[in-house]
Amino acid sequence: MPGSVGSRWFRLVTQLMMVFGAALALAACSSSTPAGVLTQSDLPSYLGVRTDQHASVAAAGSVRTVTCKAVTAAVFSGSWKQLHSGPASIPVAVTSVSLSCQGVSQAQRYFNTIKVGAKGYPVPAVKGYPVSGLGDEAWLIDAGHNADLREYSLAWRQGNRVDLVQVEGPLSDKRITRALVELLARRAAARS
Repeated sequence: MPGSVGSRWFRLVTQLMMVFGAALALAACSSSTPAGVLTQSDLPSYLGVRTDQHASVAAAGSVRTVTCKAVTAAVFSGSWKQLHSGPASIPVAVTSVSLSCQGVSQAQRYFNTIKVGAKGYPVPAVKGYPVSGLGDEAWLIDAGHNADLREYSLAWRQGNRVDLVQVEGPLSDKRITRALVELLARRAAARS
């Protein structure tokens, strides 16, 4: 893999994880069904993912915004134990985050940051698409297929809340599609 593609991919992944990072630790603290966030029963069993409390705890406090804060989050991942080295060794991971902002204008501003990121990343393969029928507005991010990774994220705003669902895994996993992330986002939105 050329160094420039890897470097750009690392920046993209870092920026997307910053969006999700602040909320991940809250999944370990929540014992009830979280509003606006996926639960294990929402996920298709064929993905082979389970709640990953360690990922949630490890991300504690990684990002804070002035006007929006994580309400709840959940991370689900496949097992690294059964995998071998190489591109196909990346386990499937699903992240679901719900943020509450001080007001609608702050949520709009935060949501627009996500949209601009999808349009403005230096990685040419990253694309963004509007999605209808989800919240007040929704935006799907196709992060492309660089570095042996397939990744889709969908963010939606409903009033002063911004919710996100991200699905990623090996490039060879054809189950990870735009349709899958949209299905999961709609399931999470139904919990709001």
